[in-house]
Amino acid sequence: MTSATKLLLVDDEELLLKALRLPLGRHCEVACALTIDEALAELEKGTFDVVMSDFDLHDRMNGVEFLALISERFPLIRRVLHTGAIYNARATASFGAVQVCVEKPATLNQILAALG
Repeated sequence: MTSATKLLLVDDEELLLKALRLPLGRHCEVACALTIDEALAELEKGTFDVVMSDFDLHDRMNGVEFLALISERFPLIRRVLHTGAIYNARATASFGAVQVCVEKPATLNQILAALG
């Protein structure tokens, strides 16, 4: 990953997004979205290399369903699931929407490795 890599973080927890934005921002360009609609608007505005989404988004779909949508609409984007519900994530990752699962809490190095 280079500083030119563009990452979209999607999580319904604003504090977590703020906590991740600064350290990840030292390694890549970071945008954040609290909802699926915000994330889709960001994706329509610009080109991203990676989307990292939480599993429990408390929105109209969960993170795996959202990443499946990303897979269909933006197939070249790397899809990472960042979740504390790792059992559910691993079970649903077999559908192909999720390329990498990162279990919460994760270190910066674990996240960077997952982002590619």
